[in-house]
Amino acid sequence: MPTQLFHGSMYAQNELMPGFKRSGKKVEWDGVESNEYLYATTDRETAISQGFASALEKLFPMERFRTEGDDIEIYVKGAPPSNDQLKKITVHLYTLKALPHDLWRKNNNKVNGLDTEWVTQNTICDGIVKRESINMADWLNGRSITFYKHTETNAQSNIVHHTPLTRFFS
Repeated sequence: MPTQLFHGSMYAQNELMPGFKRSGKKVEWDGVESNEYLYATTDRETAISQGFASALEKLFPMERFRTEGDDIEIYVKGAPPSNDQLKKITVHLYTLKALPHDLWRKNNNKVNGLDTEWVTQNTICDGIVKRESINMADWLNGRSITFYKHTETNAQSNIVHHTPLTRFFS
């Protein structure tokens, strides 16, 4: 088990817990992951990206989020958010000490392929070492975001078509 983990969130809190514990409603994302778990990673950038994706999901109608390096893909249901809206998103990065009683376990999600991801169903209090706010305008600088807007669904084949729109941040 790693000694240090990172977690990204749009919320500034004194304790971290799976979303299900707060909402009472189960949400599934990729057929494998759900809000029944709290997610963290050994990689700082991945945690920021996950916090950004989580905030987007809560603020805008979104189907899917994917990153690879500095390239971000966002599948939206409606109009994509503006660059100004994206830069104003709040992301807090938590540095965590992985304590034995928090029962972190390796996620091993074959869908997202993240080999740095860990999960727990516990509430984390003592393990929070630091919380810092990420300046999203700085974080987005140099990245490209491609929005894929749902344009039509073929009723016979159930194939969804998306129209891409790419933006570059500088």
